[in-house]
Amino acid sequence: MLFAVTLLVLGLVGVVGGALIVARRGGGSPAPGIVIVVLGTVAAALAVALLALPGVPA
Repeated sequence: MLFAVTLLVLGLVGVVGGALIVARRGGGSPAPGIVIVVLGTVAAALAVALLALPGVPA
């Protein structure tokens, strides 16, 4: 349970941080921020799945 909650928090921090990186990139490529958003989304989705599925040890 603690692992899933930690993963959820880190995933959400990654999504917000990546979005801030994309927003603040002036003339550069937004690719690093987009990658961070995608990884944060995957981590958050995994955490939700760990919390939602009753038979999975988290």
